[in-house]
Amino acid sequence: MHNLTLSVFVLAGMLVASTAQAQKPEKIYSVEEVSLYLLKSEPPKLLIVAKGKSATPNWTNPTLKAVVYVQPPEDGIYDYDFIARKPKGIVAQVITDIDTTILLREIPEGLKGIRVHASDNAKEALLSTAKEVKAKAFREMVQKYRKANPGKKARPKAKAKTAEE
Repeated sequence: MHNLTLSVFVLAGMLVASTAQAQKPEKIYSVEEVSLYLLKSEPPKLLIVAKGKSATPNWTNPTLKAVVYVQPPEDGIYDYDFIARKPKGIVAQVITDIDTTILLREIPEGLKGIRVHASDNAKEALLSTAKEVKAKAFREMVQKYRKANPGKKARPKAKAKTAEE
């Protein structure tokens, strides 16, 4: 009986551990497009829009997680991982569109572009190709994103980080 009780606790612990692991954000399947929008403001800001594919429907909390550098990248291309939370339970195996935005309130000196990584690939966009947008147009973009993605927040709050900060 004692061994049976111990086995039940071990199995329960394994279930809790596997559930906790399932909650950790993971890279999505693939990145399809990365777009940059330079916001005309003082100081200027950079909006990054990433579109991709998840391996199944219902991934939540998509975001771009900045790679932290000890020194700025030599090529000026800053890296981000496109991550989200996988759905719980059994889901259809259907590749599904997913997107996210992030705003760099401070553009790092020497930034030449953004590279976004997924499990299967990476895509980059150069700052020289960024579309210039006025503040009013930016607000409209955020409102449009919120309407198209109810329940998801447009994420215009992050800034690039380096180990020096």
